[in-house]
Amino acid sequence: MKVIEDAIKLGACDKAINVKSEEELVKLFFSPQGREFCIEHNFPSLEWFSERDFEKYNIFVNKENVIAKNKNIALINSHGELEFTEGYHVVILMHGATANIRKSWVACVTVEGEGATWLDN
Repeated sequence: MKVIEDAIKLGACDKAINVKSEEELVKLFFSPQGREFCIEHNFPSLEWFSERDFEKYNIFVNKENVIAKNKNIALINSHGELEFTEGYHVVILMHGATANIRKSWVACVTVEGEGATWLDN
């Protein structure tokens, strides 16, 4: 996978070497190390994301109004209205993405990237 080769050139961790499928790539993207690497390096590019359909993995690209509840999610050049009522979840915001986020006191949400607005319940 060219995207993995490019990530390794940028200094991605050893976990990237073993990625052989789209599903493994998404798992790595949502991992703490993957999120940190992608945000720090603004990687992959918006163009790369735009050429693919990752919605089945809750990665939304160039969408105006994504509505989601209690899901790990990545917004790429998109806007989302996100609600979390329970559990632990990850939100990744890249390439100008924004999100309005509501969460209950029992939900734990980690947001990577800029563009989040926290709303009162």
